[in-house]
Amino acid sequence: MLGRIAAATAVFLLLITKLQNYTIAVGQGLLGLSGFLAFYIPAALAGLAVFRLLDMENWGVPDAAALAWLGVFALYSLTGDATAVALELAKSTTGFALGMLFGALVAARAAKG
Repeated sequence: MLGRIAAATAVFLLLITKLQNYTIAVGQGLLGLSGFLAFYIPAALAGLAVFRLLDMENWGVPDAAALAWLGVFALYSLTGDATAVALELAKSTTGFALGMLFGALVAARAAKG
């Protein structure tokens, strides 16, 4: 638990110190925030996402949402284009869904013998 808190705090501090330009760009461009909120909210969400992902015993939908947020944050920081981020997210989600369906089909056939 202490390691999760330390990692989340480290990510938050990194985003508000060294990577503040990217953090503000995501807050303003992607979330539509301004001022202090554009600086604080994306960094806090990234810290909470890291905190959630490091709970390796209870994985589920919140972890998928946390991973998606970190991916969107990184993609928007690199491209600065919300349309490109949305297309990439749709492409990735479709790929993961198809992979899961094919895996389930293979597992069902293997179980039948």
